[in-house]
Amino acid sequence: MTLTRSELLAQTDFVRSRICGGRLQGVRVPDPDRVALEIRCPGQTWLLLLCVAPGLGRINTIERRTGNPKTALTFQGLLRKELPAPLVDIELVPGERIALLHFGMGAGRRSLVVELFGPGGNLALIDEQGLVLGRGRAPRGPGSRALRGERW
Repeated sequence: MTLTRSELLAQTDFVRSRICGGRLQGVRVPDPDRVALEIRCPGQTWLLLLCVAPGLGRINTIERRTGNPKTALTFQGLLRKELPAPLVDIELVPGERIALLHFGMGAGRRSLVVELFGPGGNLALIDEQGLVLGRGRAPRGPGSRALRGERW
């Protein structure tokens, strides 16, 4: 079941208190609906799962690394290339089940958008100006339909 807004708020508070400030060490994209981030903090490595699959939307830590498909998805390559370290903040869009994970500072800042709503959930990478650099999958259902190069 997809996380409720209050559950998502609790998860973002957890990430902010324990994981923000950590260095991004790995990105796995087992399918277009899931991204697993490996983030190293002093004394611990966290595995953070971002899932936007219909009915399963969530942000949570996991115990084991996810697998990767035999052929890497384009979105994985984009994330590996574009996401700077560290993870500096996570925020919720007011009134929505949308989280933004902010990486890096200044002109090189990137944000990974996690849209957790119904069948229209999606992942998107945006730059510091809010322009879409890429998506986990083509837009589906309600929600942001911005395409690459458009404002999210």
